[in-house]
Amino acid sequence: MQYSQPELQQTHEALKKAASPVGAAIGALMGAIPAIATYAFFTQMGAILYVFLLIPPVIIGLAAQFTGRVYRIEHRVVVGIVASAVHVGCVYYFGYKPFLYFLVPIFFFTALSVAKRRLNRIESIAVDMEAEGRFENP
Repeated sequence: MQYSQPELQQTHEALKKAASPVGAAIGALMGAIPAIATYAFFTQMGAILYVFLLIPPVIIGLAAQFTGRVYRIEHRVVVGIVASAVHVGCVYYFGYKPFLYFLVPIFFFTALSVAKRRLNRIESIAVDMEAEGRFENP
């Protein structure tokens, strides 16, 4: 399907207008509350499957995706930092096994990837054109 240049320009402007890096950071902080509660729940369970530890960064990423609607990686780094900080703090506070500190990069990238806004076809074309520098900055 072929899209016209004005249509792509309008889509690009709408994407930039809808994206809110501050909203993503606030959403990540709001998502940290149920994520911490999830770690507390895991403590009460006794033994857990380690794959369940991916639930808190997914919660943080989904909250940031909902409030921020960001698609650029620069805007989502804060979300990964919040998820990593929550993980390190909970591992320390709840007394989990020390080897779980090595999972911080996995949780960082999990939250980072979940926080990305899902783009439709015209939006992904507009983002690719932006990366190529085909839109002029006013």
